[in-house]
Amino acid sequence: MCHTVLIVEDDVALQQMLAWELEDLGYQVTATGNCRSGKALFEARDFDLVLLDYNLPDGDGVQLTDELRRSRPGVPVIMFSGAGCQDTPERALRSGAVHFVVKPASTALLHRLFQKVLNCHHGRA
Repeated sequence: MCHTVLIVEDDVALQQMLAWELEDLGYQVTATGNCRSGKALFEARDFDLVLLDYNLPDGDGVQLTDELRRSRPGVPVIMFSGAGCQDTPERALRSGAVHFVVKPASTALLHRLFQKVLNCHHGRA
């Protein structure tokens, strides 16, 4: 089964690299670089999972996670960040993210995490 992933990441090079590598692993990837377009894409299409940057140019991942979870609570959100703020992972998880990943993270690590999250998510459905 081809899982659909929405990546919201403002670093265009990282966004493109993740999209290519995840597509090579069989995911159908849609990527964007800000909260506004991320939210619009999320509301317009069905996604199995969201990979969301913590710091975005027009807001933060915590606020967007909260909005996405209210819109479709069943879609898991994984937040990631290179920011070194100590309370970042706690804020991310409190907002409804199922995991927090520190950048840089390998595509192999993300793939294993995606599989784990999607198996748990689909196991409840």
